[in-house]
Amino acid sequence: GLLERWNLPVSLTAPVRHHHDFARAPEHAMEAALVHLGCALSSLMEHDLRQGEPHVLEVPPQAWTQAGCAPEDVEEAIVDVSMHWLQVIEIVAPGSVLL
Repeated sequence: GLLERWNLPVSLTAPVRHHHDFARAPEHAMEAALVHLGCALSSLMEHDLRQGEPHVLEVPPQAWTQAGCAPEDVEEAIVDVSMHWLQVIEIVAPGSVLL
């Protein structure tokens, strides 16, 4: 895959590869579950922005257990993402956000 072509370490490529099937992640199970939850949270936040109303984060209970967090952590994560998304964009694409 692309991540391997970029010569990224397995500790990064394995969680991404297995995030849809996080229970089968060989050595990086927790990280794969975290990527899975991150994708679900991203979709939730995108939906909320478009629709203007909250939506429910639907992920299997095993994802929470495997990731080592709980549904109660979602609210705090949304606040953190909302406060820091410009910084993340600047890391991913330097110079693309001009304030």
